[in-house]
Amino acid sequence: MLSPYFPAHGRHTNLMGKILVIDDEAEFGLAVCRGLEATGKYRAGLATRGAEGLEMARRHPPDLILLDVRMPGMDGLTVLKRLKEQAETMAIPVLLLTALTDEHTRQQAAQYYNDDYIEKPVSFHVLLEKIEKTLATHPQRHAA
Repeated sequence: MLSPYFPAHGRHTNLMGKILVIDDEAEFGLAVCRGLEATGKYRAGLATRGAEGLEMARRHPPDLILLDVRMPGMDGLTVLKRLKEQAETMAIPVLLLTALTDEHTRQQAAQYYNDDYIEKPVSFHVLLEKIEKTLATHPQRHAA
């Protein structure tokens, strides 16, 4: 796990958005975190297990969560449900990342108010556009 929202290169400001990546594929998650930090706009943290991600979201509320659906143990839909049930995390926008493309999974995700459903593989450019669009529609979260 990376330290929550502190880039390895050490340059960060309060104006940077905080993104939490919850994905059991550590290499993918690290690549996303490094890419986000390289833009100079975001600080990123990584959790490789659902329960770990819930705890990080509670302790260090991010501006946005990128959440994998298929994970061992607590899956992404369970994490999403728990995030939306807790007062301190219910307003955090969540973008689901998944290789699952079936309609049933999409409907389950929509039931818990995810902000977008992104199919893997996804280019970093498309992912960044979706993050920026989501943060623009949740300006109260991206204020500090």
